Amino acid sequence: MLSKGKQMPTGENLPRTSVRTVGGNDIAVRSLRLSDLDQLVDMERTKWDHQQAATAEELFERIDQLPEHAAGAFSDGDRLLASMFARPITKETIREAENWRACAYAPLPPRGSTDCLFGVSLTSTSSAAAGALFRSFLPQLAELGYRNLYGGSTVPGLREWIKANPEGSPLSYVRAANDDGTPVDRQLRYYYVNGFTTIVSVKPNYFPHPQSLDYGVVIHRSL
Repeated sequence: MLSKGKQMPTGENLPRTSVRTVGGNDIAVRSLRLSDLDQLVDMERTKWDHQQAATAEELFERIDQLPEHAAGAFSDGDRLLASMFARPITKETIREAENWRACAYAPLPPRGSTDCLFGVSLTSTSSAAAGALFRSFLPQLAELGYRNLYGGSTVPGLREWIKANPEGSPLSYVRAANDDGTPVDRQLRYYYVNGFTTIVSVKPNYFPHPQSLDYGVVIHRSL
């Protein structure tokens, strides 16, 4: 049951709307609203399984609690194509957290006390829309005074790589690179080309994801 009696965040503190034309189509990036909940829930259920997907209540709280830290990319007609949520966090929490939830639901530090964010999620049905979020939303977070963005990445190639290389380890797989220096794992490579070039740590039982053997990689980029 969603909380009642709360107003939709509005006002000058919300990220401005920006529009990018990609392949002849306009993609609008704006702050997420409570009226977007149905689309957000549908996209979560499409892209994630029941263990991974955020609930309607969790999505509500993310928008209601931190409206400046929640953005979506929309096509013509306001159809949701991608969402991104971030949360203020301390470096100590990043270092000590054993799993994704410990970062995604960590107590908020006092306002203005940290320049670090944790990327709670990036969910999309369009690579162009996800790219528009990176290009438009991250600079807006930097304008709020944040300088460091951390995230937790799955490593979907790990399970098959371990089968083919039983003597190997998750750490060696995560550190493996192509000739151009990009990570071998496709998800890490995606984040790498979007600025997450630093691997902070590799953690077991970080996020339920069978292809990753539940391993997660904490990554970092500057804003």
